[in-house]
Amino acid sequence: MVWARNINKAQVTQGDGAYASYSSYAEGDNTYFVISTAAENPQLLTGQRLVFKQGLGRNRNVFAICLDKKGQISYDKIIDDKEARLPLMVSMPLINKSDGVLLFYAKRGSKKQLVKVIIGPAVQTEVGSRS
Repeated sequence: MVWARNINKAQVTQGDGAYASYSSYAEGDNTYFVISTAAENPQLLTGQRLVFKQGLGRNRNVFAICLDKKGQISYDKIIDDKEARLPLMVSMPLINKSDGVLLFYAKRGSKKQLVKVIIGPAVQTEVGSRS
């Protein structure tokens, strides 16, 4: 083993496994993790350890974490609770590998939301919704 990194998250998902809080995607020499959390801001600790503390349950923030081939970790909040009004099924993206696109779905009752995440030099998102 060359290196290992920790991403700690205090929150848990109960019930439907589709709402598990992360998915991963590899692109070139980087691995990306898309994490849904109630935390507002993670803490980057010594040794390249990332910690997401417990936040308010109604918050729906999504972070993209990038791990490069040297084990360096970086992250960006790509969706905040003002954009995502429903909990996303982050563990089950539809992946278009040729375009580096991940689509995430959310539904509660008749309300639906689709989030498009484009992986590349800069992670981009597009949030759509339908009632």
